[in-house]
Amino acid sequence: MLKNPYLINGTIFLIALVGFISVLFATHIGVGISPDSTGYIEEARNLLDGFGISQISNTGKVIPISVHPPLFQTLIAIIGFFDIDLAVGARWINAFFFGANIVLAGLIIQQHVRSSWYPSILATFIILISVDLLHIHSMAWTEPSFIFWGILGIYLLAKHIENQSRVLLMASASAIALACLSRYPGVTLIATGVAGIIFLSRKPLKERMFDSLIFGFISSVPLILWLSRNMFIEGTPTSHPFGFHPITLQHIKTALHTFSFWIFPSTNPNSLIGASLLVMLVVLPTLNILQIKRKNMGKGYSFQDAIGVVPFLGIIFVVIYFIFLISIISLFNLWVQPEKRILSIVHVFSVITIACIAYNLAKNCTMSGPAIIFIIVASMPLAAHHLRKSVNWVIHTHNNGLGYTSKFWANSQFIQHVKLLPANSEIFTNAPDLVNFLTTKRTWIIPFRIDPQSGLKGENYEVNLARFREKLRNNNNTFLVYFNPLSVSGVSLSRPFMASEKDIIGGLPFEAIYSGSEGTIYKRKE
Repeated sequence: MLKNPYLINGTIFLIALVGFISVLFATHIGVGISPDSTGYIEEARNLLDGFGISQISNTGKVIPISVHPPLFQTLIAIIGFFDIDLAVGARWINAFFFGANIVLAGLIIQQHVRSSWYPSILATFIILISVDLLHIHSMAWTEPSFIFWGILGIYLLAKHIENQSRVLLMASASAIALACLSRYPGVTLIATGVAGIIFLSRKPLKERMFDSLIFGFISSVPLILWLSRNMFIEGTPTSHPFGFHPITLQHIKTALHTFSFWIFPSTNPNSLIGASLLVMLVVLPTLNILQIKRKNMGKGYSFQDAIGVVPFLGIIFVVIYFIFLISIISLFNLWVQPEKRILSIVHVFSVITIACIAYNLAKNCTMSGPAIIFIIVASMPLAAHHLRKSVNWVIHTHNNGLGYTSKFWANSQFIQHVKLLPANSEIFTNAPDLVNFLTTKRTWIIPFRIDPQSGLKGENYEVNLARFREKLRNNNNTFLVYFNPLSVSGVSLSRPFMASEKDIIGGLPFEAIYSGSEGTIYKRKE
């Protein structure tokens, strides 16, 4: 068996290299592009042009953006400074982060288990063959950066708690500050860090409080400065209005289906399989604590001794993250769904936490080498299923592309017809991000039927729709490009919160000039 730490670490780096190459191979046609991706790339381009994190309106007005924190766009812009295409830069950045996240997870687990090889090697292999994580790192999204800085920050915090080093504390806070500048849910990492310092550190309470203040200050100041900029420019910190709309059964079902796919990738995810992940995150630590308590009867012990600092912080983070997610859905944005992208950081933390705690249980049970080999061999059919799914996904994505850069859209006659529309025409559409990205034509968005944040019918929908229809009626050289609710190469065009095709066109002098599976192009009659 592997015993040499250099050999173990070398194996982890080799698995990470395979992950890096896999993402580059999968994105051979181009990095995956979604609606959010088009925003990130446009904001990076405007940053390069000296307009800051912003978008440019159809009239040429610079509109500062607050809905996205700035780190990912800044990284893309830095690469673009060297005359490299921004989408290509996003591709290489996220391929790097996939390899880096695999390495980081493996080394963290190896630090916990010390002399054993199988927890870190198996965990890194699980991350490598995860279809969901491969998909997320193949898209021009902010999650890869968020995962990296978040895991690094929590790991450095664990080392601070173990070694009482202020340098590690400040390094941890700095990494988590970068996570917050990648995605706003980084505030959950700040809360996790503060809770970890207070409850897990062995320092006197006064020193723990002082450390938590240092940590909280360093980790939050960059985000506070960014939110202050947003408030000054737009009058809102994140562009998400407050309102009460509690989570639904659909949100719970989506989360369980996401967990189910992590365990057993299938086109028909099972909620019971998904629930088993939550059971593991509760039962395994409980068994670990009871096991240690039984072995240390009459001796002092702590939860930190029973589980370990890293997995304990992982459990704290998962709990805080779900509380945060429920709050965001209920108070700010009903349309947020706990799917693979939103839960990607929980995915990686779960792998790390379960690997560490499973090792604790196996070690305290004094499992023999043959027993460990039996468990590994018994798990091989499930691993083979994951491997087959991931290999098939990588090959399919390599051949067909992902999102807006897929061959489907590259070969779309519908898009070709949109490109041929007159340069001076006014184009209205329910997918301006797609049209702008694929054709570079400026478009105008159609009215919203439902508020995309609250999920409630817009108060002024009828008025806005009437004004919009009047504009269509009176303007010559006007086109409506209406897309069907397709899901192509992992990116959905479903826009249920926008006005329907019938509401817009009904009774107006418009005729269909082209129709396909993608949608319909309407032109105002002469």
